[in-house]
Amino acid sequence: MKVFVAEGAGFCKGVQRAVDMALQLAGQYGQIYTLGELVHNELVTKYLDSKGVKCLDIAYADQLKSGDVALIRAHGVALGLENRLRDRGVVLFDATCPVVKRNQKLAADRAEAGDEVIIVGDSRHDEVIGVASYAEGHVKVIGTSDTPQIGDKNVSILFQTTVLRQIFEKFQDFVQKFKKIHANSLEIFNTICYTTEAKQREARELARSSEALIVLGSRNSANTVRLYEVAKAENENVYFASDLDEVKLFADKLKDSNFVSIVAGASTPPWLIREVTSYMSDTHTETEVNKEATLQEQPIDEKATTQETASEPTTMDELMNATKGGGYTEYRPGRRVRGTVISAGDDGIVVNIGGKNDGFIDKTEASIDGNYNPADFKVGDEVQVIILSTKGGQVLCSKKQVDVILKEEEEAEKALSAGEFS
Repeated sequence: MKVFVAEGAGFCKGVQRAVDMALQLAGQYGQIYTLGELVHNELVTKYLDSKGVKCLDIAYADQLKSGDVALIRAHGVALGLENRLRDRGVVLFDATCPVVKRNQKLAADRAEAGDEVIIVGDSRHDEVIGVASYAEGHVKVIGTSDTPQIGDKNVSILFQTTVLRQIFEKFQDFVQKFKKIHANSLEIFNTICYTTEAKQREARELARSSEALIVLGSRNSANTVRLYEVAKAENENVYFASDLDEVKLFADKLKDSNFVSIVAGASTPPWLIREVTSYMSDTHTETEVNKEATLQEQPIDEKATTQETASEPTTMDELMNATKGGGYTEYRPGRRVRGTVISAGDDGIVVNIGGKNDGFIDKTEASIDGNYNPADFKVGDEVQVIILSTKGGQVLCSKKQVDVILKEEEEAEKALSAGEFS
């Protein structure tokens, strides 16, 4: 058996940033509170609690007193609650994910412009509740299977960040048809997190190419549940586990499989990914753990030190050490790789991506704006691509998909650096 761990498995940047902040603040103040679960994962919540980060049920947030230190979770909180706590003198820090923060600002801006804001998602989800509060009085929340009811006002449609791409495309079709016969303005905004999309795409591709697939994470995590849904749609042999004990319940069913993949949600701790991979390797004596699997971080190093504390780790980098093995090149659809330009012609670009086969970027996959000029790509230039498929010994790749991800990452980093999300 070969076990492959998805390259995008585990903490996304927003979650890692939130956990880093929580540990740093706990080290500084001794004890802090989070307004609800910092992220939707029980293992992370339990670990943070052991470090002085106490999860306060959002229903009891108004019990915080002046001088108490609290951290806004990655999913954000309702604007009214945030304002009440600040007015009361609670020392409040904000770990809202930059992508969610962008959606909050967009909801506020569209409502201020006079639009009715429609949010597509789960009305009970923390993120949706928070975003909706920024457009109070001008907002409706509808489910993914609902049809928007459009009145006389201009309308802006936003999405919960974990919504599936096909849901966005369904609403996009609705908007296009609506605009053909109605005069009032209807705009749609793609507010799906690019990290979520990348994880879903990888889960889908791995489900197609694997005999079985394990999804690791909490059942309370929307993005992890979405991973299970997209994988299950491609492969019946998909298993959900929130911890190692659950993996052990179905491990025997996988013992005769030749190729098993592991994916994990954005809030799944890296030590669980490593623990499960190690178990699969140790338990199944013929298991080969793919050397190219990104395990991302090692288990917690309790001996790590920082300048602030002599014995306790305060950042995820200090908690875990990244490991990325080398090895042969596998042309797996959805995988992101680096390559160098061999040639560029009218039809597209040939790139060296390692291994026995070259990659080919069709001219339609070369740039975001669709403008392709072979002269822009010199022999030896380095490019990042996502593998789309293998066909006739040729590996079809997309530079455009990577460029979209890099652009959104850059925008989020700029917003953070400018203090927009502080």
